[in-house]
Amino acid sequence: MQRYALWTPAPPQGSQFHIALFLRAQVSATSLAAIYEDFKAVNTVARIDGAADPFAPVIVTETPNACVPISGCPLRAERALDDTLYDAVVIPALYDDGCLSDPGYGPILSPHERAWLQQQHAAGALLSTMCTGAFVMAEAGLLEGHTAGVYDIYADTFRARYPNVQVETHKTLIVSGARHELISGGHSSYSADISLYNILRFVGPDMALRFAGLYGREWTEALHAAGGAVPSNHTGEGADRVISLAKQFMVTHLADPGLIGSAAALVNMTPRTFARRFRRATGQTPQDYLIAIRIDCARDLLARSRIPVDEIANKVGYADRASFAKIFRTRTGIPPGAFRLRVQRAAALTI
Repeated sequence: MQRYALWTPAPPQGSQFHIALFLRAQVSATSLAAIYEDFKAVNTVARIDGAADPFAPVIVTETPNACVPISGCPLRAERALDDTLYDAVVIPALYDDGCLSDPGYGPILSPHERAWLQQQHAAGALLSTMCTGAFVMAEAGLLEGHTAGVYDIYADTFRARYPNVQVETHKTLIVSGARHELISGGHSSYSADISLYNILRFVGPDMALRFAGLYGREWTEALHAAGGAVPSNHTGEGADRVISLAKQFMVTHLADPGLIGSAAALVNMTPRTFARRFRRATGQTPQDYLIAIRIDCARDLLARSRIPVDEIANKVGYADRASFAKIFRTRTGIPPGAFRLRVQRAAALTI
């Protein structure tokens, strides 16, 4: 079952995804290294479960072994920009050597870099970036007619350079593109948002939650706020703004006992009309959606906190532990206490 609108069903077990991290002179070594190590950390968690590595990250650049970022931090690329096709390309944030703030700065990308990014996009790769990395995506012509998240202090120069791109500076995560394949971030976006987004898209919510808990990554609201931006089996997802508003209300009021009725009242509908419109927009009933997000939130709390199970049950809208445990086991195949123990054991193995 689809959970939050960002989450898509996990691919078949054993799938490995090849991720290119795009290195060039202006790249922030910190953001590149953080994302690279996040993918490697996910592989570590998978091995604890006896599974194969889900990610094969590789640092790529136009001229391997010759690119030293302007920060001076020595980085070594593993591959050239060749005809190898990747499942995803991650573009780290950029430092400003004039490429961001100087209106007269020449092309940011070489013709080869531009062509390579276009080739990866045309072949179906997911492209994600953060903050100032949107300049690279726009320079490659991939954001024409789309919306991009841009760090606010560079928004004016971005608009001047790329007038056909809609700029958004106050959202942490923006999902654009005909295939929902162009991910950018403006306001306070940082590497963990991009790491978690890729984990959600390629491996699924179970691994994303475990990774966030084990490695101390903050689970930002941005990963839920982009609801409807990612393909799902829910016809009309994201197109019905009224239902999107109701869903956001439900996510933030999980403990309310009469939540579906409250959501219907919020959008000025009777419960029956609301249920019919909700199902038409999402492909599921409000009750099914509510159960899914309550269980997802409970798993997050079990993985990342020491809050007693009884208290977690109340936080996500269940009156008692027994009813919560029953629905949790039905949906996940494991009791809440056993789920928490499994996560804690995995954490101990990584220390």
